Amino acid sequence: MTTSSSISSAITGVNGRGEYTKYISEDWFYDCAEDYFLEYVPEEGGWLGGRYSVVYMNDALRTPGWHKKYGMVEGGRFTFSSEKQRFISTSFDYAGNVSALMIESGDSFQECIDLTIDTKTLGIGETATLKNVAENDVFTPIVRWTVSDPTVAEIVESGNDFCIVRGIAHGTTTVTGDLYGRGESFEIQVTDPAYEALEGKFVDIAGHWAEDEILNATYRGWFQGMDATHFVPNASTTRAMMVTTLYRLAGSPEVTEKSSFTDVPENTWYTDAVAWRSRTA
Repeated sequence: MTTSSSISSAITGVNGRGEYTKYISEDWFYDCAEDYFLEYVPEEGGWLGGRYSVVYMNDALRTPGWHKKYGMVEGGRFTFSSEKQRFISTSFDYAGNVSALMIESGDSFQECIDLTIDTKTLGIGETATLKNVAENDVFTPIVRWTVSDPTVAEIVESGNDFCIVRGIAHGTTTVTGDLYGRGESFEIQVTDPAYEALEGKFVDIAGHWAEDEILNATYRGWFQGMDATHFVPNASTTRAMMVTTLYRLAGSPEVTEKSSFTDVPENTWYTDAVAWRSRTA
C-alpha cells in the first residue's frame, strides 16, 4: 500500500472555513474519495460525524497521471467551529493505494504559526514586514492580520503568511497574526518629528498627569492650546471648546450653512463647529 499526500488549507477565525487541495505524485488509476468531518462528543465518549463519498466516473481520471496536467486531484472546503474537530480526506485507486490526510482543530494550530518581524520602530511612511515562518507540512494556513490602532499604522499588503504595516502617525499599536484563535502579537512604535517638536511647547503641562494625552491631542489637531506656549490644562471647558473638539475629531467637514444661534458670531474659531453640530444633532 502506498500513502502520499500534501495539503494546502486556510483557517479564518475561530469559526473558520478551510480549503484544501490534495496533491498525489503517483500515476494512479483513481477510483473514489471519501471525506470525513468528525467532532468529539464527551457525552458519547467518542467521535461522531459524517462522510462524503465521490466515485470517479470520468474516463480522464482513470488515465494514469492525468491529474498531473492540472497539478491536483481534488479539493474541497470545511469549517471548524469547536476545539475538538477533525477533517479527514482519503483517496483510493483500483490497485488498493490510499492517500490520506487529517487536520485537527485545537492546540495543534499553535504549531502552525511562528511570526517574525523585521523592525518594531517605524517613522512616518516606513514599513515593517511580518512573516509566518512555521514549517507546515500538513497545510499552509491563512493568517488573519490586524492592527489595534489603525490611526497609528495601517496594513498596506498581506497574504497567507506575511503582512506589511506602514506607520502613519506617532504612537504605539499592536499587530497581531491570528490562526483559529491562536496567534502572536508585536508592539510597534511609530515616531514623527512633528510630535517631537511639540515636546516642551507648552510650558504649563510639564509633569501634569495628562501631559502625554495633551501632546497627542495637539499632535492630532484636536486641540491647539490657549496661545503658542500655554495649554492651560486645568481651565474649564466651554461649550465652544467641546463642539470644536468634536468637529475636529470628525475630520472638520465642510460647512455650507450658518447656524441658527444668534450668539455665535461669524468667523470665530468655533463658528463652523457650531454650524456643523447644529446640522448633525
